[in-house]
Amino acid sequence: MINHSIISERSQDHWPYFEVKDKNVLDLGCGRHQTYQKEDHSPCYFLDQGASKVVAIDASQAEVDYYLGLYGTDNPIFYVERNEIHNSQQVLDYIKKYDITAIKLNSHSCNFFNVFSLRSAQ
Repeated sequence: MINHSIISERSQDHWPYFEVKDKNVLDLGCGRHQTYQKEDHSPCYFLDQGASKVVAIDASQAEVDYYLGLYGTDNPIFYVERNEIHNSQQVLDYIKKYDITAIKLNSHSCNFFNVFSLRSAQ
């Protein structure tokens, strides 16, 4: 068991044990959360750590616009969308559509009670 304390909102402090190299990451709740450096934002951090693709989802249009400004709309390894996740089917749809192999779930305003009941569709 890993005993880990989160000491800041920086992705390096939140996700040091989340292995994303060569994975397609679904980043649910990709907002910047009081971080100010690009490398501190979770989607950027995951790309820097070698993720094959990052699909970033946030309820805030301002956050989506920020990432679109960084990565554009036609980036083959980065996709961002404004959406609110209300049930596990929405997550399953992202998993199927983008061949997701790792999920980061972090939100200060959403209830993810159904997300944790995901089951393999295969």
